[in-house]
Amino acid sequence: MLRRIGLYVFTCMSLLYSCTTDKGLDKLAPAFERGQEVLEGTRTKLESHQGYWRMVYYPEEHRSYGGYNIYVRFANGRVEAITELGGQKDSSSYSILTIDMPTLTFDTRNEVLHHFSTATEYFRNARGGDFELLIRGNQADTILLEGRKAHNRIRLEPIHVEPSQEIALIQKVHQTLQGKGIQPMNIGSVNGVQIALHSTYRTMEFTLPAEGEGGKAMSVKEAFHYTQNGIRFYEPVSIGGMRISALKLSEDASSLLDEANGLRFKLTTPVLDFYRNKYAVKLAEGSASLQFYGSLNTVNNGMRRQYGELLSTTMYLGRNSAADIEANLVGNDTSEATMLWHELTNTKGTSVGRSLSYEMDFASHGDNAQEIDFFAIDGNESTFWYYYDRSVKPWINLFRRYSPYKVEKVSSDAGDTYRLTSTKDSRYWFNLSAQ
Repeated sequence: MLRRIGLYVFTCMSLLYSCTTDKGLDKLAPAFERGQEVLEGTRTKLESHQGYWRMVYYPEEHRSYGGYNIYVRFANGRVEAITELGGQKDSSSYSILTIDMPTLTFDTRNEVLHHFSTATEYFRNARGGDFELLIRGNQADTILLEGRKAHNRIRLEPIHVEPSQEIALIQKVHQTLQGKGIQPMNIGSVNGVQIALHSTYRTMEFTLPAEGEGGKAMSVKEAFHYTQNGIRFYEPVSIGGMRISALKLSEDASSLLDEANGLRFKLTTPVLDFYRNKYAVKLAEGSASLQFYGSLNTVNNGMRRQYGELLSTTMYLGRNSAADIEANLVGNDTSEATMLWHELTNTKGTSVGRSLSYEMDFASHGDNAQEIDFFAIDGNESTFWYYYDRSVKPWINLFRRYSPYKVEKVSSDAGDTYRLTSTKDSRYWFNLSAQ
């Protein structure tokens, strides 16, 4: 046994000696020095650029929130960051160091750079944001990064204009696409592709028709970020032999164009604009079906037992107003947001001075401007949705389950009133009117 151990030790020492005396390796600088060169080179590159860098940032490993443009400027160990989400600005310290490989880290609290990595009562695990970015290399002037946790690719590209100029164009594209549907179309060898645009959480969903008898439709969902003239996907979308990387908004804003493949994605504008207006719904007999106001009564029975509070029988859909924002009814990412909300009352029907809200997207269903899809997003942190989630989530799921809704104008002496009826089950309907 001792002879075997001795032979093993001798063999290992021989291998170690042979590796450390290799003629190729002894010409290389020590690993520490090579790592320091990467760190110093990246720091110099970041701080020598006098303007901002555009960081295309995708949080969360499945990229379910889409991508965002963040503008950063580095100087003297500090980073200033501006987001396209309302143009918010903040500054903090940053470091470039080796953890397990060269890494750009945002060290101290920054409301912009840590927005998606901040845990809250509703987002208990935050939203998958990264503030430690692995340095993967360079591509011309662009620095290539990767989120340590989510492993999403992130690009830092120098710009030579003020961020406000780009942000204005990006926000204009975003606003143009809010509420838009996309008409079914043929893509390559696949006919009749259905497309849904989720403008808030920057994703596009392609539904391909079933193939053959007994086949099932297939769905492809891809995240994107807004650009100054359209959108760009995180990964190219491959359908029918075509790869779609980016779409450009047409000059008349009626379509999104894939110029590489010669495709035109025709947009549909809904008859109701939930992104510019606020609508009220009376959940009572005559103004809503029993299936809706009866379901509200069921939800409120649970609210009464659990919290001693109720959802008011008036529900609001659409964009929050300036007065709502003043009362702290705000979105998770920006002050203005589209949502479904109720005032909260006590069991006697008196307002308790707070609301309960859930963010939603409202968009035309395909090529039908008379049909509206309801896309539920997330509960609002500002109204403590997390506290009521278990009791109230079935109410949100009801609207999602019976979407889309056909819009019909009905007569009213008090102003325009519309009836929304589920296209899946006509027993589910409600009236709404603009505020």
